[in-house]
Amino acid sequence: MSTDAAGLYRLMAWLSPSYPVGAFTLSHGLEWVVEEGTVGDVHALVAWVEDVLAHGAGRQDAILLAEAWRARRRDVGHLPQDLAPSSAHSRDSGKPWGAEGGAQGFVDTSEGPAGHAQTPWTSSPTADALWIPAFAGMSGDWGEALSLTDVIELAAALNPSKERRTETISQGEAFKKITETAWPAAHPWPEGPLAYPVAVAIAAADHEVGLSATLTAYLHAFAANIVSAGVRLIPLGQSDGQRAIAQLERPIAEVAAAANASTLDDLGGSALLADIASMRHETQYTRLFRT
Repeated sequence: MSTDAAGLYRLMAWLSPSYPVGAFTLSHGLEWVVEEGTVGDVHALVAWVEDVLAHGAGRQDAILLAEAWRARRRDVGHLPQDLAPSSAHSRDSGKPWGAEGGAQGFVDTSEGPAGHAQTPWTSSPTADALWIPAFAGMSGDWGEALSLTDVIELAAALNPSKERRTETISQGEAFKKITETAWPAAHPWPEGPLAYPVAVAIAAADHEVGLSATLTAYLHAFAANIVSAGVRLIPLGQSDGQRAIAQLERPIAEVAAAANASTLDDLGGSALLADIASMRHETQYTRLFRT
């Protein structure tokens, strides 16, 4: 499926800063790291956002978006039930996630700006148990196609803090509300709390917008919103903000390409300081942002 002019128009509308999902009120924990001094200039901001994209919520959101998009397309009869990405990572391979060109999975040794560890992770029974603890007790092979309901429930559960859950669910619900009003589709929206990447995936699938373009547009909006928060918090000039966006083009493309070839086996993250920042922000004395 290609993204034509109509699909591009929809992505530009849905993921524009003017789309009323409340993104401008969210900093994804950046407000705390600016206050405590980890991020204080454009170079540190780019490094922080790049880490979050490659090793944190950006990567996880992209994988969930891809899986939700495929599940929705199967539900409406456009894809076979056993669809799985042909180049998806297999844990049996012993290779780090994205070894063919995307972002890698990691285990905890030394830390980078957002707290991600530096040593490539490889598969083992112990590593699997530690890597994705939220999967404990859930049956099935993650390489198999899941229902959209399963992906919705998983996406809502995979949040390391109260503020991170608020961030994704509030945007997802707002996105659903305005999109089903302004951009109605033939199929009804599912009930229950929707994580933001899942909501975007459902809209894109319903309107036959290509997955690759949707991933790139979503990750660009995700990164651009954090950069916008940095411009206001650090503060930075508008030129520095645009330099940051330009420098994030390559990381966004890499994460989008890797997610397009992913399965839920590839879920996981290690941007530890970003997760801690979202927890610390909740009790921060002076706050401009909700998260």
